[in-house]
Amino acid sequence: MDLSKAATEILSGFTISMLMIPEAFSFSKIVGLEPQAGMNSTMIMSFITSLLTGQPGMISGATGSVATSLMGVTKNFGKEYIAIVALMGGVIQLLIGGTGMTKYFDKIPQPVLSGFLVGLAILIFQDRKSTRLN
Repeated sequence: MDLSKAATEILSGFTISMLMIPEAFSFSKIVGLEPQAGMNSTMIMSFITSLLTGQPGMISGATGSVATSLMGVTKNFGKEYIAIVALMGGVIQLLIGGTGMTKYFDKIPQPVLSGFLVGLAILIFQDRKSTRLN
């Protein structure tokens, strides 16, 4: 790897890590955890992704879909089940990647992807609204 590519990679990694700080705080609040838990989980996910040779565009931090899933687990079963559900999600991702099922992701139509994102925004807004009222 040449020096300019290394500098670009380091700068982009630093930029992404700075952007992940408020994201980790906000998603940990949605789930009902302390901000430190969001930071720790984001650091662990990013470290594991980098060890497993992450690819460009790979999401390895807190995301809205994970936060809303864990929000449901927290409300229905309690905070003690968050780690189990997160580990199960990681195992499922490894199975999907290991079996080569990712080639079918290209077949998902754009309206389905847009609908997923709109639904995710609605879930986050509803939770934000309910925590503000309580």
